[in-house]
Amino acid sequence: MSEANIKQRCSELKGRIEVLKKECDTLFGKLSVYIYKNEIDRCYECIGSLQKNFMDSYDMMEEILEIHTSYIDRLEYRIEQLELDRVRQINSVKFLGTYRDWISIFITEVTNRLEKGDWKLVKTSLVRLSKNLLLTEKQTECLKELEIKLKEIGMSLYDIELLRQMKDQNNTQFHSNDQSFDEVKLLLHAPIPDEMNQYKPPLQKALDALDKWDINLLPTGNDAFIFPIRNQKMKATDLP
Repeated sequence: MSEANIKQRCSELKGRIEVLKKECDTLFGKLSVYIYKNEIDRCYECIGSLQKNFMDSYDMMEEILEIHTSYIDRLEYRIEQLELDRVRQINSVKFLGTYRDWISIFITEVTNRLEKGDWKLVKTSLVRLSKNLLLTEKQTECLKELEIKLKEIGMSLYDIELLRQMKDQNNTQFHSNDQSFDEVKLLLHAPIPDEMNQYKPPLQKALDALDKWDINLLPTGNDAFIFPIRNQKMKATDLP
């Protein structure tokens, strides 16, 4: 029932209760006369009418109470949802700001482990691959090596793409790098907007890898990384 319908129904019930109150006043007046005249049958009729009016009034009051209770419950639920949304938005800002540096750390550590290319070559190769352009032998070998490195830690090229998307979403005014590694891992369990939950699995994998590699210092001078992968199923092993 909408808010307008609730108000309309309550107004109707209150109007009917007012009518019953006036009828009761009239019946009490008649009852007094009948008692004075000792007209027992008419007294019983008035008492029966009064009883019916009282029961109808109680029923309508009960309906009004149920309507108000239901409306209050709905309001409380909406308030709880708004509060949850507020918490999620706050956590979203903290989530993006906190993981910006750690994503950069991870990407740097992965590319530093490549023997057949650096990040510049990886980026160029992925751009060409996403546009269905032919790759050189060097580019193909670089992507295959990257995929092998990622598989060692349970990740894929698509996971890297999700991390890149998340990094790009972050507004620099929310940039934060004062959380410890343990605090960063705990933040993964905080409620965030549903559309951001897709970033948690690759983040977890990246943090597990960093923990395994024992990385404790933030890198300096990180460049912005662009990863224009469009297809989740894209694999370096599918290259010609």
